[in-house]
Amino acid sequence: AELKLEPDAVLVGTAGSFSPVKGYRGCVEAAAAVADRCPDARFLMLGRGVTWENAELVGWIGEAGLESRFHLLGDRPEIREWLAAMDLFVLNSLSEGFPNVVAEAMSVGVPCIVTDVGDAAFLVGDTGTVLKPSDRMALSAAMQAQVAAGSDRRRQLGSLARQRIETSFSIAAIASRYAALYDELANRSVKLG
Repeated sequence: AELKLEPDAVLVGTAGSFSPVKGYRGCVEAAAAVADRCPDARFLMLGRGVTWENAELVGWIGEAGLESRFHLLGDRPEIREWLAAMDLFVLNSLSEGFPNVVAEAMSVGVPCIVTDVGDAAFLVGDTGTVLKPSDRMALSAAMQAQVAAGSDRRRQLGSLARQRIETSFSIAAIASRYAALYDELANRSVKLG
């Protein structure tokens, strides 16, 4: 409602600070191809420096002719609410560690398209799409496929993503893994001692 989107709009989003490693230019270029084939697609970007005052980013959007299809919201404290409003989350990074924003998107039931950097592929498992970094054609094709798949399929993938987070990455699951690791290390030191 805040973005004044049409009821049938499909909101494709990404979040992260504006830097070359986050692949924003590739996202804009992929969005241009998606916009040509998917008239209902709209694009949301969140993060430090991701605003209409960013001449470089706005230039890319302008070159693609997508000013009316993009929403640049900058750094927002209520990130979880914005992630929940998305129909699809995209992480087009060239480098990452453990991308918390992907886990956050998954935890609110949003299917993800990620590049195979850091732990992104491990995180999404088979609940999302994993691409090679810097492959704009593949990114565009994956985005188009998810938009065209329809809301039921996206909800199904989002539900699987949420289940994966709850099962594999909850505080309880991680604490259990640490406890098992500590037990294993303690047993090794006893055998060595």
